[in-house]
Amino acid sequence: REFSEEECHFLWSHRHFIIHKSYALPKLLKSRSIWDYPSLIDIYALLNEVTRDRTIDEIESFELLLPAFPDMHVRSFAYSSLISCLTSQDLLIYLPQLLQIIKFDYTHSSIIIEYLLQQAIVNYRLAHKLYWHLRQLLITEHLHYIRYYYLFLSLLYVLEENFRVELQNEYDLCLNLKRIGVKLKSNKSSNKGSLLVEQLNSLNKDFFRAGKLTCRLPCQSNFVTNSLDINSCSFFNSLTLPIKLVFNPIDSSCEKYYAIYKIGDDLRVSLNERSKRLNLRNTSQAEV
Repeated sequence: REFSEEECHFLWSHRHFIIHKSYALPKLLKSRSIWDYPSLIDIYALLNEVTRDRTIDEIESFELLLPAFPDMHVRSFAYSSLISCLTSQDLLIYLPQLLQIIKFDYTHSSIIIEYLLQQAIVNYRLAHKLYWHLRQLLITEHLHYIRYYYLFLSLLYVLEENFRVELQNEYDLCLNLKRIGVKLKSNKSSNKGSLLVEQLNSLNKDFFRAGKLTCRLPCQSNFVTNSLDINSCSFFNSLTLPIKLVFNPIDSSCEKYYAIYKIGDDLRVSLNERSKRLNLRNTSQAEV
């Protein structure tokens, strides 16, 4: 909530006592309505004071990275605090939030961007996830497109060539699946099943080169495939025609990977409509 003028004065005048309390720093900074040069001296001194007394955890760091705190010195402080307490697993979990937070930075370069790129060099799982998050953001983010585009180019620059080729293969697989999905949706005849089989056979032959090309899946980086099990693939006869895909693993000891690919509206809507039709059909049969 917003503090009243009296509350702001009280908080700031008692800052040297309150600062030692957990999660107090964001509230103290919010109590400063004026951020002129003389105020910045006191604010930056407060940041130095809190680091000598206690650690800033990820919750407090994320709060300091909200749009309410645009000052880059404060944000750099929050980034440094966040980096110091994040594990590799935490970084994977918080990656979507971090990519949203960088929109509020004044500059294209920041401590967290440098850290993400450094970690992507040694952590392929993070690099894979970062690549696909950025691919999506380049489609959906228009206002901050340039920032994500620079980060995307930087990521490609620091990655090894072999890994870049793998990522490009994944992207090409998505383009081929999109092409198949568009053809299936535009086909108004009743032989959609035959068309799907034909297109998937072509995918196995031309893209996977009859099993010679291996490719990781964008949604599952540790699964490597070299073909589709076409006999197990099908499509749902709904508005958006979702395609059920079954990928064969290159390791015969692993299970096949099942996925649904679709173009258009939310998948849950299509499946809910299908479920309703099945329920209505079952109800009608029961009444008969």
